[in-house]
Amino acid sequence: MKESLAARWLESCDLQVENISIADPEPDQVQIKVGSAGICGSDLHYVRGDKAVTLGAIPGHEIGGVISAVGSNVKHVQEGDMVGVEPVTRCGTCRYCMNGSYHVCHDRCILEHVIWFETGKDRQTNC
Repeated sequence: MKESLAARWLESCDLQVENISIADPEPDQVQIKVGSAGICGSDLHYVRGDKAVTLGAIPGHEIGGVISAVGSNVKHVQEGDMVGVEPVTRCGTCRYCMNGSYHVCHDRCILEHVIWFETGKDRQTNC
């Protein structure tokens, strides 16, 4: 297990920076050493109190960094590769996706991937 610093949501909609343990990636997962993270409009909803925070969750889904570990089944990237995370999933087949306007795809979803470090399990929200 590795350790890292992470900002986590508190009940007051404040963030607290603390050390966390990071498990090795599963066979189909990669681990990214985050070099930069953007503040997204969805993050602002939590800060303003428009949405309830998930206590202990680590916010952020617009990140860039370097692959720091790969699972045994991952073949398309390797440790040391620079990556950016595209937080929007889409169908890839509708007219919007086909002309490059995937941000208006009716099947799009913004990923809010929250990792629960205490249990080692992850949870996908909003999709």
